[in-house]
Amino acid sequence: MATFTRLQLRTRQNDTADFSSGGARDFSLVNNNNTTAYFNIEGGVFAGSQVELFGSASITSPVNCSFLTSSTVAGFIINPNSTATFTLTPSSFIPKEAIDFFAANVFMAATGSEGGHAEVVNQISGSTFGVNLNTDA
Repeated sequence: MATFTRLQLRTRQNDTADFSSGGARDFSLVNNNNTTAYFNIEGGVFAGSQVELFGSASITSPVNCSFLTSSTVAGFIINPNSTATFTLTPSSFIPKEAIDFFAANVFMAATGSEGGHAEVVNQISGSTFGVNLNTDA
């Protein structure tokens, strides 16, 4: 049960807790963008093969999102400027390493410099737009 920032979700992330059989978990995704955002849950490679998550888990009660699943992945479209929620219920034990979370979040970077004439230091700053995630909302 974990929370992930928009920046973290630009790369694959794993939960901090395993998913137990019958243990429904409520997910929450906050989209801070005025356009749709995209989020994926994918079966990771575990014990030498890709995990077929959606043979042993189901997604129910979607709010402010739509989704499509296959045996190994679920893709979500999150409504603009909204909080999406859904429930993930495994029917068998799924180790945390067997599930990857990631999003197509955008990082808007800006560069600047500071320092005197002898030393100029370039700095990169910016903002990330898209979704964050709470796996125990």
